Amino acid sequence: MSTHPLIQQYADAELQARRLQTEAREAAAQTGVAAALKKVNAGLCEYLEAALNNRFDSIRVTVDGEVLYLKKQVKRTAKAVTAEAVARAFDSLRPSDLRIEQEASPAADALDVLVSCLIRALEWNPDLYSSSDRVVLEAAPLRQKRVVDDSTTEIRVYDAQKPLVELAKRQLELKRAKAQLDALSKPKTKRAKALREGELQHIGEILAIVAEEEARGVQVIHTDTATGCRLRLMPQTKTVKPKPVTVPMLNKTGMLRRMVEVAVDPKVYGTSANGYLTREVRTELLAAFNTQHHEYVEANTSESTTMRVQTIPGARPVQTGKPVPSPVNKPPPALAPAVTKRSRVSTKTKPAVLPSEPSPKTSRRSASGTGSRDDDPPRKRTRKSP
Repeated sequence: MSTHPLIQQYADAELQARRLQTEAREAAAQTGVAAALKKVNAGLCEYLEAALNNRFDSIRVTVDGEVLYLKKQVKRTAKAVTAEAVARAFDSLRPSDLRIEQEASPAADALDVLVSCLIRALEWNPDLYSSSDRVVLEAAPLRQKRVVDDSTTEIRVYDAQKPLVELAKRQLELKRAKAQLDALSKPKTKRAKALREGELQHIGEILAIVAEEEARGVQVIHTDTATGCRLRLMPQTKTVKPKPVTVPMLNKTGMLRRMVEVAVDPKVYGTSANGYLTREVRTELLAAFNTQHHEYVEANTSESTTMRVQTIPGARPVQTGKPVPSPVNKPPPALAPAVTKRSRVSTKTKPAVLPSEPSPKTSRRSASGTGSRDDDPPRKRTRKSP
């Protein structure tokens, strides 16, 4: 057990932070609000899907005099862009796409037109985005039509029946309960975060102490006197990777513009964007993407040395509220009953078999298992004439 005050202070803060986080998670799990809310949302989603399939854009729900609209919020999360995705976007471009973009932005030069068309083609790639949706009840009505309906362009909404109204009431109640649970557990999680961040100001000294102890072959172990929990402190080096290169990053940071500038030489391909849709430009664009992507990853990858706290087996605390049984008065353990193999009992009686008398032709065998000459019948002797 380490007696250094910084080690003890750091370990105690980590134990207290873990205890606060465990209490917050257990309080949320015991109520079952999250599971019930998930089930209710699934039921509301079924109602909304049925309405969308019938060419309705939403459902109007009246709860306690308040008019709400059942909607689906879709969230898109950008994924990492690969060289194959850039090649696919370039191959999908047509001269008409560049011409339309040029007409929409007359002041843009040819490189900006190509970049805008590539960004649009990447946005349309479903492999570069992951979507998640949730069903919500909002007071604001719909502003845009949600379904494709050739018969009309107006937003179609119908009033909810009683089962859906009761389900909507249940969702609102569970959301309020979840907000109350979050308000109760948030101070504990904030306190746990503050404890860990407060100990980071001494992390340099703690790492030096642990490194010095481990150089002598001694493990830095802290034992909590209240619970008997044992913690081992050891340095750990982590590799911090940069954020992935996504479509919004290519657009906002100007990275795709720089790639196009490397791939396209106006002196060779001219100043018209239509002349850029060539195989040579495609090859140079992919090479520029791979080069700049590699440089971005190398420049933004770093390593940080932190403290790893590992829980190891320790002695359990003695429970003072219960008497400890004496080993003398402890009754012997009960023996398990013998398991007998079930046998089939026949009710039929078989006749007794009497031993048979030995046959005179039967020869007795010797103890060694081979017949002797005395056991054989006598042989007839014959004399030979002289």
